[in-house]
Amino acid sequence: MTINEILRREKMRIQKILLIILFLVGVCFASESSLQKNSSTSAVSTKYFDINRINTPIYNNGYWARHLVTGNTNFYFDDWPILYVSGLWLGATVNGEIRASVAEYYTDFSGGILDESGNIVIAPDSVFRVYKINRGDNAENNVDYAQWPAQWGAPTDEQGNPLLLGDQTLWCSFIDADTSKRDVNSVPPLGAEVHLTVWGWQEIDNVIFLHYEIFNKSGTNWDSLYVGLFMDPDISPWARDFTGSDSTLNFVYAYETFEDDFLRDNYALGSVMLASPIVESVGDTAITFWGERLDFRNIDVLAPKYRKSTSGGWQDVAPYQTETIAHEIYNRLQCISTLGELLINPLTGERTTWAYTGDPVKGVGWLDPRPRDRRMMLSAGPLNVAPGDSLDFTLALFPNVRHDRLMGVYDLQRQAVAMQAFFRNKVGLYTQAAVANFGEQNFPVSLRMINSENVRQLEFTVQSFSADLTMTDFHPAGRAADFATEITVDTVNNQMYVKMTAISDAIFLGNGVIGEIGFSASEMPQNLLADFIITEIQVLTENDEMIFLSPIEGLVKLEQLPAPPQLLTPADGELINGMKIDFSWTYSAGSDTNIYLLKLGDDVFQDVSDDTLMSFPVSEFVFEENYSTSRQWTVEISNYGQKICSPDTFSFHLPQPDELQFTEKIGAISPPFDASRMEVFSNYFYHNGKIYFFADEWDWHSQADVRLFLYQTTKNMPYLLKTQSIENCKEVSLFARSDTLAFIFQNNELLIYDVDENFQFHYLRNYHFSHLPLAMKTFRNYLFLIHGYYNDKYHLLVYKISPNGTIVQVQDYPLTDWKKWDLSSPENGIMTIRWTYLILAFGDWGMFDISNPEAIRLICHQTLPAGLATTVALDAAHGQIFLGSSENEIFIYDFPHDSSATLIYRESFGTTRRYGKVSPMTQMKVYGSQIYFNHLYNGNFQTCHRQPGQPFIINGILAADNPILTKNMIFDWSRSQLYVYRNLLTTEVESNNHKVPSNFILLQNYPNPFNSLTKIRFYLPQRSEVSLVIYNLLGQKVKTLIKGMRGPGSFSVFWNGKNDRGEQVPSGMYFARLKAEKKTRVIKLLLIE
Repeated sequence: MTINEILRREKMRIQKILLIILFLVGVCFASESSLQKNSSTSAVSTKYFDINRINTPIYNNGYWARHLVTGNTNFYFDDWPILYVSGLWLGATVNGEIRASVAEYYTDFSGGILDESGNIVIAPDSVFRVYKINRGDNAENNVDYAQWPAQWGAPTDEQGNPLLLGDQTLWCSFIDADTSKRDVNSVPPLGAEVHLTVWGWQEIDNVIFLHYEIFNKSGTNWDSLYVGLFMDPDISPWARDFTGSDSTLNFVYAYETFEDDFLRDNYALGSVMLASPIVESVGDTAITFWGERLDFRNIDVLAPKYRKSTSGGWQDVAPYQTETIAHEIYNRLQCISTLGELLINPLTGERTTWAYTGDPVKGVGWLDPRPRDRRMMLSAGPLNVAPGDSLDFTLALFPNVRHDRLMGVYDLQRQAVAMQAFFRNKVGLYTQAAVANFGEQNFPVSLRMINSENVRQLEFTVQSFSADLTMTDFHPAGRAADFATEITVDTVNNQMYVKMTAISDAIFLGNGVIGEIGFSASEMPQNLLADFIITEIQVLTENDEMIFLSPIEGLVKLEQLPAPPQLLTPADGELINGMKIDFSWTYSAGSDTNIYLLKLGDDVFQDVSDDTLMSFPVSEFVFEENYSTSRQWTVEISNYGQKICSPDTFSFHLPQPDELQFTEKIGAISPPFDASRMEVFSNYFYHNGKIYFFADEWDWHSQADVRLFLYQTTKNMPYLLKTQSIENCKEVSLFARSDTLAFIFQNNELLIYDVDENFQFHYLRNYHFSHLPLAMKTFRNYLFLIHGYYNDKYHLLVYKISPNGTIVQVQDYPLTDWKKWDLSSPENGIMTIRWTYLILAFGDWGMFDISNPEAIRLICHQTLPAGLATTVALDAAHGQIFLGSSENEIFIYDFPHDSSATLIYRESFGTTRRYGKVSPMTQMKVYGSQIYFNHLYNGNFQTCHRQPGQPFIINGILAADNPILTKNMIFDWSRSQLYVYRNLLTTEVESNNHKVPSNFILLQNYPNPFNSLTKIRFYLPQRSEVSLVIYNLLGQKVKTLIKGMRGPGSFSVFWNGKNDRGEQVPSGMYFARLKAEKKTRVIKLLLIE
């Protein structure tokens, strides 16, 4: 045998051995290799949790809260962004190797399911989407309900239907087996399949629940597994957050560093582990998903230190699961830094698994030393998970908002206790922190309940541990206001026994106040925190189930607060005229750095930090209504939003004004020319307190140019400022203007003029049209026309305007399917433009979105119940559309946001006739509760006002030919004279839904954030003095939206981002403050460019 043959045979033998080895390796690691070759998973799916005050997206890829496209914060609480991102962390050892799967700013997970061998189940993307069901859903009205993936593990009830937890439930599944999520240097995945259930209640309005169920589908053991929920809160500006934890409650939280004035809400976010994974433990009882399990225990919960930093070992971990990164993730879950260092409590020098465990309310213990861009985590472990086994854990997240940031932290701590009791017993109690003045009598502390079972009886004992804090009484309130109460006070032991029993209704599902515990505070020379405890708590549900709750702690912050303000001059009820109002007060600084603000009525004046004497001229803030007979103020001093003294209320009176009727004529002005040569004042406009009239003046021998007459308006008589001739213009059929240009149609010719700063008209050019348009309006640098003639086709035409006055058509919207009101002459009253909407009343009526004038969009198109729409006006304060008809009726519609609008009121004004016809309404205007309209044929001009649920009241009828409306003044050019009338009725139109609200409510504005216009709605249960004012972050008043008597009923008002001077305010955070019934509500508005 040759050498070559020997070498060839040896080579073949080695190849066979290698093949056998490879085969055996493949058999040994078949399941693991099948995981590593999988890369076919479902696309990212999103549904929103939005059943209560929380609004956040849930994804099927392991993380949630962050916006998938923009990468921005998308967890909102009352439209305030509060959590940037949150996601699941897993870490374990597999065959001695550390592996980890993480979802935070990136994710190792993707939607899907694994089979028993660990292979990805191949299915259409829609199968492994996020599913969402709400109370009341069924297979007919919700495709997610009909296609609920019970076969993949989605929870079901006893009947096999989708399991609805709370009022809204979301479910999805995701896996870490997609190898495309990892690079070539990454460690293998764990082979985990995760089921996420998210739910919440509408009435438990600040809580979101999450239940994670994790299955080992890898075919190998997970040893020493740790699980965790990562959270990146952005409470205030992202770099100014504090974090803390409480190991006794399995609770972490984040709160703000700002200590601002009463206009600024301070937000906080808490998360509590309600049930950690369980392991066998004889004699113990574990808390499980809505239940208990004997001979098991819940494994330990940890709160690792975590912050955004470039050094120190507690910073963010890098993406991509290399061996090093997997070690860092696994260590962090165990409270070990990326450098391998243990977490040490600096106050004790001992190792801990809980970071920043001090109490910021009391200022003791290990506190977060300075504000940073913080992260939070609740982790649990270790436990071993065999192939095919699973584990689960449940958490809750709950934000809150308080004026005092530390009181917000306290409330989170108390709610964490209540949430744990609620998870075990479906009922939990907690108190809200209170701030009181030393020596103050009978101040209340709110007792709150969170419950998903209806409660009809509650017993408890209150015990105070401080001689400076004594109990006085208890009053049912809020959700238990109609409960009967038995109270026994033991003054010797400083105890109070309370028994509450339902008279009619139970305490239904929800979260909120059920009563107020009355306390009094002793005089003390220094500030202190006084503790009390509520014990022997027994709850009887509507199903006769008796529930015993663990004791809960309460806290009252006692301070030496400023004395109430003292009014010096003038005395209450004294007649004033040009006087000043003087106030004085004293205050003693406490241990805190306090910010005290003086608030007079709706105006915030300044911080005060020493004994002060203030003087304010009456003219600065008094008597905005010209004919008010009196005005009342409330003086308050506030500390971080906590009203710290009983406000003084006082009023001043003015002489009675002259009683004036609508038809009282103030005066008449003769024209400055020969009236016999005057044909008509055909058009007018109002600008900066001045009225401009176009007069078509004819000489029988030669035609003269149109003249423009400028009158200055006053509260008495207008007076003529100047006149000018309009070059090349012989007649004004239609008029419109932009910032620097004026547009006049004389018959079918469009004349365009440049208008200088002195309002002089300079001719630029002209255009000829086939017909005279029926209406003309401008919006930004666009011109809108209704063009057509009788039975010819009508069109909504849009022209783009250049600075030099040239126009180019950019849109032709045919009105082919509209009922038409055939006009014989132009009537600008058929069209109005407000904000980014054009509303057209032209037989039918409709609303267009013109935010992009070159691509206008029809939002709503409707036919009146009777007659034809002939004129339109918008009540901007309440978001209502007023339509006059050809049958002399008024129809009021709610402002539409989709393809339909709701008719909320209708009233007829009789069959006024002229020339044998019913006289259609024209030129309608709405000012507050005043509605003004003219008639086409008979020339009558009417004004009326209305209250909710009541008919319109006619105030007066004028024989007016050309009315011009300027709030309370009516200018009428008729019979060659200018007549001036005054109307005193100025209350606003209220929404007429025939329902009187039971509570004083201020809803969050919509949209929010906004960039041009937002709508604010509120409800009043009774008629009262109301103010709605916009403030900036400095507490300065920006815009008064509403002031005066209102109610009862629902109201809407729009804000366009401008101040009281009509100037656009900069982007940023603003506050809308509603005050009525001696109550105050505040919401945040975010204006963006």
